[in-house]
Amino acid sequence: VEENKEKLNKSQVAMVVMAKDGAVMAMIGGTNYGKNSFNRAVHAYRQPGSAFKTIVFLTGLKNGMTPESRFIDEPIAVGNWYPQNYGKKYYGDVSAKFAFAQSLNSVAVQISEMFGTKEVARMAKRLGITSEIDQHDPTIALGTTQVNLLELTSVYATIINDGYPVIPYAIKDIKQGGRTLYQRKTSGLSRVLNDKEITGIKEMLYAVV
Repeated sequence: VEENKEKLNKSQVAMVVMAKDGAVMAMIGGTNYGKNSFNRAVHAYRQPGSAFKTIVFLTGLKNGMTPESRFIDEPIAVGNWYPQNYGKKYYGDVSAKFAFAQSLNSVAVQISEMFGTKEVARMAKRLGITSEIDQHDPTIALGTTQVNLLELTSVYATIINDGYPVIPYAIKDIKQGGRTLYQRKTSGLSRVLNDKEITGIKEMLYAVV
């Protein structure tokens, strides 16, 4: 950050490295705690943008869509809102997997409208988003809901954890003199994604790479 802050026009950084069970292996909340103790990884709320589309496409998968489902990528309108693809480029007849890999806004909004923004909001909650989501806002399909980095990372950890929700934690146990004073317990939360949904979203995530 120090070397590139002028080039990037960024003066701070946030990072969360999480194991698939929710263990926070590393966290960065800024560049210098002495100068600024605000932890951007947990207290800063930002629009996740296209990182939220994973939730949108998972909503589709949970409701019968597959990576090969077809969509027409074209200019669309939702009421008075006219979402556009990046660079205003459209591909016509595409698969869901292609749309995900290319981060096509048009298709993401179509999926959200097809299955309902309420369903998208519910899926986000199941996967670990704890921030408030406006269930009636069509723009959530493009990641306009403000979240923190820790909860967004939890969403992807849940996917890697075979669909079992994770609760982020930093302390596994505390011992003193051979005695265990504290032992973290597993969340005990029920699975929110089945094998088909996990396989489908992983296929699409691989397509991005």
